[in-house]
Amino acid sequence: LRLVQSVDTGSGVLSVHQGDHHDWTETRLDATNAPEPTQRIATHAGVVGRGQVVELNLSGPVKSGPMTLILSLDRKGEDDIWFSSNESETPPQLLLILASDQG
Repeated sequence: LRLVQSVDTGSGVLSVHQGDHHDWTETRLDATNAPEPTQRIATHAGVVGRGQVVELNLSGPVKSGPMTLILSLDRKGEDDIWFSSNESETPPQLLLILASDQG
């Protein structure tokens, strides 16, 4: 998963969890149908500067079919991190690399 910091410098521990279901849509996501985080897949800790690319390796849980990823930030007195959205010039990217491509 490749994310780009879009505003100012931020810091903390970013965690990516697998969600317990994928029965939601962007237009219909609320407290009654929000997935709960299950297995933690990846983390990134530290300072993230404006324009910095953060890459998280999600290779463990990737499977066929829909899957929910939940990102959370444990700030503990730190600053927020603003990643670009799909509507930005630097949207998030999920890069898939086949095992045979890794040489």
